[in-house]
Formats: sequence, C-alpha cells, structure tokens
Amino acid sequence: MTGELTGVASLVRVGFIVNPIAGIGGYLGLQGSDEFPLELDVKIGPAFKRAVVFLKTVEALIATSKSRERISFLTPNELMGERVFSEANANSFRVEVVEVCEPGARTISAHTVYAAERLSREAEVLFFVGGDGTACDVARGNAEDKPVVGVPGGTKMYSSVFAKNVRLAARLLVEYIEGKTTIAEAEAVLVEERALANNQFKVKEVFLVKTLESTSERVHQQTKEVYFGIEEEENKEEIAEFVLSEYLNPETLLILGPGSTTQHIAKKLGWNKPLMGIACGTMKRLYCIQCSSDELAKIVSTWSGEVRVFLSPLGRTGFILGRGTQALERALRCIEPKSIVIVATRRKMLRTQKLLVGVEDSRLAVALSGYKRVVTGYNEFATKKVEAV
Repeated sequence: MTGELTGVASLVRVGFIVNPIAGIGGYLGLQGSDEFPLELDVKIGPAFKRAVVFLKTVEALIATSKSRERISFLTPNELMGERVFSEANANSFRVEVVEVCEPGARTISAHTVYAAERLSREAEVLFFVGGDGTACDVARGNAEDKPVVGVPGGTKMYSSVFAKNVRLAARLLVEYIEGKTTIAEAEAVLVEERALANNQFKVKEVFLVKTLESTSERVHQQTKEVYFGIEEEENKEEIAEFVLSEYLNPETLLILGPGSTTQHIAKKLGWNKPLMGIACGTMKRLYCIQCSSDELAKIVSTWSGEVRVFLSPLGRTGFILGRGTQALERALRCIEPKSIVIVATRRKMLRTQKLLVGVEDSRLAVALSGYKRVVTGYNEFATKKVEAV
C-alpha cells in the first residue's frame, strides 16, 4: 500500500460491472457458478440483488456529501448494470450505458471481460459485483490497469480484491470520491471448481491488481490460504475425534460446513463430503453431501430433535459464514445459535485475529456475533470474537 491519496476534485468516472448470474451456485449446493449448466437458462442470481443493495447504499452514504455531484457511472447495458440502476431507483446518479451484450441474452464470462476492457478505457476505477470468476474476468479485461474493487456477490470469494461486505464496498467508493483512499495491491484468484468437487484446492489463475483501501480501516478480506502438513492434519484428526465423542448421539442431526477441518469430521462418519460442500445427516443416515439451500431448509424445518452445525473459518479470510455457505443460511434461521460449533486448528486460530459472519439476515448476524468458543483440539478450546460485517 502506498501513502498517496487518491480521488480528485473533478468529475469522477466509476466503472460498474455486474455478473448477474453470480452466486447462484451456492444456493444450489454447487462449488460455484463458473460451470453452471447453460440449459437451465437462468439469467439472474444473487449478485443482481447485491448490486441493487450496493447502489442504494452508495446513494444513502453520499446523500449529504458535497461530493454527490462529482460521481458519474459507466455501466454495461441490460442486466450487467443498466437494469440494476433501474431496479435501485438510483435516478440521482449520472449514468452512461455502454453496449456490451444483446438484450435478453444470458451473460457469460466473455461479456465481463469485454465490459472491463471497454470501461477501463474511460473510467478511473472499476467496481464489480460477483465472485472469483468475475474478479478474474475483470482483471483479464482491465487493459488500462485501473484500480479494481470487488463487491461480494458470488459463491467462491477467496480473492483479496473483495471488500468484506457490500456496505464496506459502498463506503470505499464514497471515500474514494472524497479523496480518502490509497492504492493497494490485491489478488484475483480463481479456484478450479472440479478440483473442489474432488476434495482438492487447486488454484487455476491468479491476477495481481491494484485496488483501493480506506485510510481509516482495512475493508478488504485476505486471500484464502490452505494449511497442510503432518502436524496440521493430526490437529484436524484430534478435532474430529473430540467432536464425535463430545457432541454426537445417534439422534442428532449433523450439518457440516465447507472446509478441510469439517471434512475430517465427515470422514470419521464415513461421509464422502467434498472439500467445499455442505453435508447433512445423522450417525445412522446421510441425507446429502452436497446439500442445496432447499434441501437443508426442508430437513431442518421438519426436524424435531437436536441439531448441531459445525463451521470452520475458510483459510485466512476469517469467514465462518458468507463465503461458500449460501446453501446453509436459510436453514440457520431455524437453528438456535447455541447449536453452532466452530472448529479450527491451532495454527489457524493463531493467525486469525477475529472470525467474520457475512450474511444478509441481520438478526442471524447479530445472534452469531460476540465472543465464541472454538474447538482447536481434543478437549482444547480458544475464544475468538465473531464479528458481523
């Protein structure tokens, strides 16, 4: 990060790109949306809603600012931007629409690359809404090497180019307009979805990009880091053994979130859970190992007995919810917060300052916040602050 302040007194042109289908994979229990079947003909995913919220938040934050008249957006036509402004009723902004895709067409990766290429020529900063695939497409098309900021809206979001949540991304844009940001380096990382399905964390592409950072606090997440090694694997085995001995009985409904630590618990149960999958069952019966949002919500809403949910922070991001857990969030509304057990290795806890929850349901976020106990070994615990972002 440099100490040079960004933002100028003249009109600020902001590129705004939306991958409208991003995030749909998470709700269907998939590893991501990169290989979402074309035959399903889905044109709008969760990212579109996140984009609307982003614009409304920017409008609210800048409403009383003297910088309000200085912002000008460049955005693709149709669902990639133009219709987001209409849905958000963001009529107070200057908006220039750039033709990128045909009306009514389902957008694909090439549209995002082309949009980034077009907008980077005229905008001084690019904000996009999507996941890791979108981040890499924007980086690939960003021929002018403009600063890039990701608004979280996808299934896979391991890249450090993303702000921690939509609100912080909106605030970062307003601070940029006001000259209160600096230039920093970030990564756009694409993880192979098929490898995730085969329990491998394989990085397919990495792009180094310029991004913005607030001068008042860190608003970006860190890139996911995978922890391996004999000691680390033994620690995960300890955790799995303790979980089975301490928390489980034959009548307990078990839900295992994504990650390698929860995957070790699944192995002890005889479940072949994918690395980033969400599994659900009892000690006697497995209901699903790649559960969708509908499946989990139906199972939990009709379950009359005890429920235990095991979550683990993903790498160095610190997120226990909000990154790859979209399929779980509806079901959590029916589950008492005390039924959630956080598990993580000692090394990860030493390198994680606090745990993060990034969900749209504010009641759920508040319920999960505060100081929580984390299982770090056999009958071994740490206390970490869980913060809603």
